[in-house]
Formats: sequence, structure tokens, C-alpha cells
Amino acid sequence: MSKITVEVNKKTISEVYNQVAMCNDLGFPNFQKGEPINNLMREIKEVLKNRRNKKTLVGKTSGSFGRYQS
Repeated sequence: MSKITVEVNKKTISEVYNQVAMCNDLGFPNFQKGEPINNLMREIKEVLKNRRNKKTLVGKTSGSFGRYQS
């Protein structure tokens, strides 16, 4: 499986994600699980979640471990 990297504004992704969630909640058939746009939004959400977790872990591990603080 090949991957591509695309830069998109956070606002755009947020708006599309909210629209997909709303249509899914209302039961519209074109945004249900298994549909391409829903799958795309799930993948984007997972990537952003993983990046956020990595940044959090890096911030915690680069702290002052092993140092005496008074």
C-alpha cells in the first residue's frame, strides 16, 4: 500500500470531520462506516492522534529525569 503526504488546514479537516459525524448521526447513507469518505476521516483522525501522542511522549521523556529538584 502506498502512502501520500498532504498538507491541509486544521479548520478544513475539522469542518469535514464534523460534517461526516453529523451525517453519520443523522443516518445519511453516504457517510456510514465503510464508505470512502468515512474511512478517509478515520485514517486522518488516527494519524493526528498518533502524532499528538508522540509529541506528548517526547515532551515527557525529555524532562528532568534523574535530576535532584529541591
